[in-house]
Order: sequence, then C-alpha cells, then structure tokens
Amino acid sequence: MTAPIRPTQSDVAREAGVSRALVSLVVRGEPHVRPDKRAAVQEAIDRLGYRPHGAAAHLAGKRTQTIGVLVPNLVNPWFGMMITSLQTAAEGAGLHVVFSAGTAGATNARSPREDEAERAREMLSGRADALILISPRLPHEELESLGSTAPVCVIGRHLQSDRVSSVQSDPVRGGALAAEHLISRGASSLAYLAPLSPDAEEVAVHRADGFTSTARRARVPVRRQDVPIAADPEELAERMAALVRSGVDGAAVHNDQLALAVLTTPAADALRGLVGYDATPLTAFPSIALTSIDQRSDVLATGAIEAIDGLSLGRPAQHRTVAPSLRTGRT
Repeated sequence: MTAPIRPTQSDVAREAGVSRALVSLVVRGEPHVRPDKRAAVQEAIDRLGYRPHGAAAHLAGKRTQTIGVLVPNLVNPWFGMMITSLQTAAEGAGLHVVFSAGTAGATNARSPREDEAERAREMLSGRADALILISPRLPHEELESLGSTAPVCVIGRHLQSDRVSSVQSDPVRGGALAAEHLISRGASSLAYLAPLSPDAEEVAVHRADGFTSTARRARVPVRRQDVPIAADPEELAERMAALVRSGVDGAAVHNDQLALAVLTTPAADALRGLVGYDATPLTAFPSIALTSIDQRSDVLATGAIEAIDGLSLGRPAQHRTVAPSLRTGRT
C-alpha cells in the first residue's frame, strides 16, 4: 500500500496564498510576521495537516538540537524529578534541554494557563526545536496549534491526537495500587484526599477512580475528600481528625507534598497505612519512609524523547501509557 504523500511547505504556501519563505518563518515561530499572514498560514497548515519534518530542518541547518521543557512550577518535587530524567534521556540522544517553570498562581494579571501559553510561544520562537509540556493546563486545541509548528509531546496527560504525542503513567492503576496496599495492611475504611473540585485535573479524578473502584470491589468502605495541595495545616488536621473519628484507618493522597502534610497531623498516628504519590526522594528517607506510587519518571522521559524524535522525522504522534509501581515504606 502506498504511503500518503505528506504536505510540504510549498503546498501550505499555495493554500494560504503566500510565499514559501513566509511559511518557513511561521513554522519556525519567528515573531516578525503580520498577524493576518500568520493566521492565513496557520489555517492552511491545519487544513492540510502539515507537520514540520525534523530531518529536513536539520539539513537546512535550522535545528538547535534543543528541546524546551515546560513545567507548571517548581514547588512540586516531581516536576524537578521529571526535568532531571528528561536531561538524562536527551543527553543519551545527543540533544539538549532547556526548561521554563511557571509559578504556583497567576502573575501580572495572567492566569496560569495564559502564562503557560506565552512561555510555550517564547520557547518555540528560537530557543528550542521541540517542546515537552509536563502536566500542562492548556486545552486540547491550543496543544494542537503548538503541534502544528513544532514537534510537541505532553507528559502526564493522555491525548487523542494525530499531531501531538503523549506519555503518561496509568493513573487508574496507580490509584488501585494504593488501595490494594492499604487493604493488605488491614485497613477497614479508606479515604482518598486530592484536589477534586469540579475543575480538577483529569489525572486527579482518574487516580481517585482507580482507588475507589478497587476498594469497592474488595467491599471496603471508601470516600473521597476534596483537599487542596496547599491545604491550611489547621484545617487539614481537623479534617483528618474527623475522618479518623468516622472510622477511616487508611488513606491515600494525590501526591507526596500532601502526604507529608497529612503525616504531621495528630490523627495520622491512628492510620494503619498512608500512601503518597510520585515516590519523591525526600519521602524515602528512613525518618519518613513513606509508601508512595512511583510514576517511573525515567520511563516517561525516555518515551517523551522518543516521541519527539519520531515527530521530528515526520512519523505519526505516539500515545503511551506506563505502568506505575508501588514503593513500599513504613506506611
């Protein structure tokens, strides 16, 4: 069967009614292009399904051999773990990594999503050839737009896209592993603590789903608690005390940050088990020895670099789910 012919920049130029040189400027993310011309080129790219060819760009001497990495913030230690793993994987492929971190909240009247979009555009305006976004806030259509101008891969979120690749650790299985561990320790009533408001991240909901469905199959009572990552210590202590009074003796939380906060509450002593998420190095110290779900940052990083390489060579987007594992501690 003959492979379909890939659209070229010349095809895009004809479709948009502009020169090929202008198409090249738009594809490279050059800032000095009139908005109406950029829009016309982008519309033609979307209609034709044009995807930049990494090998051709390399031959033209345009590649920096650099991948830009965007993280929401550096407050969560797991983001730092992912950056380190990506640096290692990129070096093995002869590539460089530069990263840009947002803040935990809005700055300069920009929302976190607006900040992320701006940082992505800046990264692709000349600093990097490709982009990896870790736990992005951007909606699908904005990710697709980025993917039309450069190879893009998302870590920590599953996509259905022909243009943007994605790699994630299976959140449902991760939640299930946490519940199985607590049940094996004899816990008879479970709780899952995470940011579960109506606008919660999809991954938080999927982890909670895996946890609660596993508990229910084992006929163990289970409840969900909407708790922010940066919960007020006094409020968290009160909520944990109320859970313990209601009979809860096993808990899992959205990440290790929140798990450490739970461990500091007086009610934590009454728990048969506590499971965090992300298996961050600090929580493995003997003085803490937190049981936690390992998302396998090394495997995620390797998968993301491989996906970027494939996109650069004109291959279809890849979507991979990695099996998490349980790092057993004292809890």
